[in-house]
Amino acid sequence: DQVPLLQGDEQGLIEPQLPDVTDGITKAPKRLEQVPLVGAPAADDWEPTEALTDSIKEAILRSDAEGLRQALAGLSPEQAEKALTTGEWDPWGSAIHCAADWCKDVAVFEVLLDNRHHLLNLKDG
Repeated sequence: DQVPLLQGDEQGLIEPQLPDVTDGITKAPKRLEQVPLVGAPAADDWEPTEALTDSIKEAILRSDAEGLRQALAGLSPEQAEKALTTGEWDPWGSAIHCAADWCKDVAVFEVLLDNRHHLLNLKDG
């Protein structure tokens, strides 16, 4: 027979089930909450800086794939996508559409579209 070491009660708290370990143990919340890592901003709260957007835009206008890689280095996939789709991308709507107008190097498109092909559908019209 297997006896569970912890058992949930009707209030959402867990308590030890073995009598010899119940003394001096405080009940704890049953639910564990996921929290972001210290120092790592959540993608929803994170906004690209003007300097980051400018670096991306400059790399695109110079057809500089390596510069674009460096500008995106260290960003999570969600942050990179947000940087490429929000901020000052007028009149294009996104970094990819900016590149479609100005860029001469297919390597830049490879960096922009790496795991982000769905971004091609962002612009209306």
